Amino acid sequence: MASGTVGRAGLAGLSQAEVQATPQAYLNYLIFDKNMKKVGKGYRQVSESAAIEAASIDSTHEELRLEVGIEEQGYLFTYLSH
Repeated sequence: MASGTVGRAGLAGLSQAEVQATPQAYLNYLIFDKNMKKVGKGYRQVSESAAIEAASIDSTHEELRLEVGIEEQGYLFTYLSH
């Protein structure tokens, strides 16, 4: 990188140490019964392998999987949070 230029991590306001730390990102879910009453919830945090390295901004992404037992008809709402 040429002198005076800023990498993508620098543009985001992140220090080198913050870029290499485990991301504070989560795959969340809520389970509702068929009457929309919440009957369950949970989350899974991404691992350290999901961190973007400054030298390799185009690194591969981590695949998150959850195994959730659903005992009755209803709805499953999933979302990502940071």
